[in-house]
Amino acid sequence: MSGTMLCTSSTLPHATTEATWRKCRAPSLGVASVFPGSASRDATRVSSSGYTAARQSERGHEPLSSRVCFDEFVADLRTRELLRDGRTVPLQQQPFQVLATLLEYPGKLITRDELRQAVWSAETEVDVERGLNKAINRLRSALGDRAESPRFIETLAGRGYRFLVPVSRSIDSLAVLPFRDLSRKSAQDYWAQAVTDELITRLAAMDGARVISLFSATQFKSDDTNLREIAERLGVDALVDGSVAVCGGRIRVRAQLIHARQDRLLWAASYERGFTQLSELQEEIAREITSHVGTRFTAPEARSPQATRHPASPAVYQAYLRGRFFWNKRTPPDLRNAIKHFEKAAALDPKFAPAPAALADAYVMLAIFGLLRPREAFSKAKRAAATALDLDPTLGDNHATLGHISMVFDWDWRAAERHFQRALTLNFNCSATHLWYGNLLTLSRRYEDAVREVKTARELDPLSLSVSAFLAFVYMRAQEFDRAQEACREAIELDAKNPFGHWMLARVFDAGGELSKALQSADVAVQLSEGGLPFTAHLGYALARSGKRARALSVLQGLQKTSTRTYVSPYLIGLIYTGLRDKDSALKWLEKAYAERAARLTELGDVPFDGLRSDSRFRRLVERVGLPAA
Repeated sequence: MSGTMLCTSSTLPHATTEATWRKCRAPSLGVASVFPGSASRDATRVSSSGYTAARQSERGHEPLSSRVCFDEFVADLRTRELLRDGRTVPLQQQPFQVLATLLEYPGKLITRDELRQAVWSAETEVDVERGLNKAINRLRSALGDRAESPRFIETLAGRGYRFLVPVSRSIDSLAVLPFRDLSRKSAQDYWAQAVTDELITRLAAMDGARVISLFSATQFKSDDTNLREIAERLGVDALVDGSVAVCGGRIRVRAQLIHARQDRLLWAASYERGFTQLSELQEEIAREITSHVGTRFTAPEARSPQATRHPASPAVYQAYLRGRFFWNKRTPPDLRNAIKHFEKAAALDPKFAPAPAALADAYVMLAIFGLLRPREAFSKAKRAAATALDLDPTLGDNHATLGHISMVFDWDWRAAERHFQRALTLNFNCSATHLWYGNLLTLSRRYEDAVREVKTARELDPLSLSVSAFLAFVYMRAQEFDRAQEACREAIELDAKNPFGHWMLARVFDAGGELSKALQSADVAVQLSEGGLPFTAHLGYALARSGKRARALSVLQGLQKTSTRTYVSPYLIGLIYTGLRDKDSALKWLEKAYAERAARLTELGDVPFDGLRSDSRFRRLVERVGLPAA
């Protein structure tokens, strides 16, 4: 079980990725194989170009993919690995380089002299002829090939060798479309979404392939438009779709993998299992898809020696899946309903790590939505995430949750970065982790790296308004206001009725000094949100900044009245007082926000608080939060 929750959602208020190619070309052939040395990879990992750049360099692709498929084999030119049905076939470096050279020119004669130049440098002081013969023999042994009746490598006596079978570049990206629910009972409709969600999680463990998030994938149904059009919208090579039917204590799943750009069915299968075998079934499907994609599936126990596979009983797993079903709806009642199911799963089996991991995610969302006081919500989230970490340290998205808590609640930037980097190592395909890590990087003013992280998030979740809007937030902090406005407009194009894009545009206009435009956008956000608290507070601030003091005070009084019957963050009250230039009142409410550990205090370095920076009380507050001085 993966316990992934973060990557199924894009409603987080707080694209194509630029990859770095390293090519080693054989002198006479121009072989575009990737053979980065270990020293180069280590240097990339710690350079200022950012963690994601290092991971992309390690996991990145050649322009036509670094994985080459032939029959049941895949040659990964980046890692210099030969895979058969997704499993590694031992092969030394020189035989692999010979293979890589042959694969570049299938069906064509490659002379022995050309192979010598491709594999051995001119300064090599060894018997190259003997070395080449050994390399060919070892390669044939790994492939199960024979010189006298060749299947893959033909010897042309006295001349060289020819690779006999067709080769193709592997699939670099895919999306799992929502599985259709064929169950007769509507009360079991959550199974189809759960299978889709869990399959995305498991496929995200593939090495070197990009897997689109659930949010963007669920904008489509496999039968509502042309599959090639869906693939183009999502920017992927392949699509997975299928159906789920539940009857009694058994579940039937049908799945298929389609190369959408080629309009070609690559694989299809049907399964029927009991509920007790569902987890194993999902892993089996993921492995089958992985082998046809042409990459390697990494199970949790292979990612860490500490990983354990704790099987869940049908009752536990069903409670957990129902919790995920409600969590993905992300309305206040559904979040609370999700928590009940996660708590039930955890109570039924205290050793089932995905349950407390999901519970932590749910409490984080309650804090983000302002449905619980931050100290209560984040404290509960922290305890649940720590429990999950003890049970299974390989849940990547649980590390991301701990990173987020460390960032916005503990204000421990180093711990946050450690957790985010560990999360990306375990699951590079989680858009929310990249988004949150991008936010952290802006706090230390590493804006170039932050942009890279958020663009990666957008590539993984291309139809998410909140991801595109958050890119605008990063540009705003970097004072690149034109780019920030463009990103906001792209976000609004995705969903013009969502208040988040208009709210972010209002903030960008404000930071750039365009106060009238900021006020217009803030007003639109409030109307679309029907009075949502963060949007209303920002409208009050924008009114104050625009000199409309009476209206700003009216908004302030309305929020204070609302706070008598529901939670209103003191940060929001302090924000309006900041716009009104009432320093004493602003600092009073910001101190209250500090006492509650309000998450948005990480925004004290932004433009709205420029008027407070000369006040020693404010500087001490910023120092206590741990933000760098202006």
